Amino acid sequence: MPAISTATRASTGAQIGTHAAAEAARVVFRFGLWPAALELWRIAPTDAKAKQWEAARWKDGQLVMPGLDPLTLPAVAARAHARNFVTAAMAHGFSRWAWSQASFAVDGQAWSADIDALAMRRGAGKFVRLDRTGVKFPPLEYNRFGTSYTSACGTLVRIEIERSTGALRIAKAYSVFECGEALVPQVVLGQAQGGFAMGVGYALLESLPPFEGGPGNGQWNLGQYLVARGSDLPLHDLEIEVLPALANEAPKGMAEVVMIPVVPALLNAIFDATGRRFRALPVTQRMLKGAIS
Repeated sequence: MPAISTATRASTGAQIGTHAAAEAARVVFRFGLWPAALELWRIAPTDAKAKQWEAARWKDGQLVMPGLDPLTLPAVAARAHARNFVTAAMAHGFSRWAWSQASFAVDGQAWSADIDALAMRRGAGKFVRLDRTGVKFPPLEYNRFGTSYTSACGTLVRIEIERSTGALRIAKAYSVFECGEALVPQVVLGQAQGGFAMGVGYALLESLPPFEGGPGNGQWNLGQYLVARGSDLPLHDLEIEVLPALANEAPKGMAEVVMIPVVPALLNAIFDATGRRFRALPVTQRMLKGAIS
């Protein structure tokens, strides 16, 4: 193995971190669940449909194939165990802006994939490591450049500023983004909501003065460093839209991307309301009062 750790940066992390699991899942499906499903459908291995495993889809816990009755996952899994088909797999992959590759013999068939090691278990048996051939690793020169799997996000906000005090209220907000296949949609939604709050804090509240007057004096707490609270946010008027993934699109990290457009959205809304461009953050209530007085 090359003595270089797998490359990861920003939104590449999710894609790299899930790759080996996805490849292992493909092996379990192709050599375990798929042959089990063919038996339940009473399709012979020599039938042309037996080679169309990539056309099958999971929908609401059922295996769906055009022209055939849906099969439940428990039924397919039970048949795979009973027939001693492949029921588990472990895979190893290496990324250097391209994936390592190798071929393996599975049930007398050549299986080539973007992994460099594979072990399988049949039924309830033990894992067995498969011999590999044709192993290839990405060229070392690939370390000279990086590849990003970018998640995109956009935000719109509507604000109200009280003329007498300069107090700003976010009346409504909308964020839309895509991050490929969402592994846990609830976590993705929570991250987007938290990212919106962080953007509000960065744009309007959070300040870190340098030198002795700042947090470096060791006396600061959340009484001095203000973060966004519920009263600063449009709790009931924040709409988050997660765009559906493209077909077979890998997961992509969406970490800080959900807070980045919040800041320019707020600054543009302030400019629209006051005619004043602010070029330093945070834009405080005192600054807003001075802009509209």
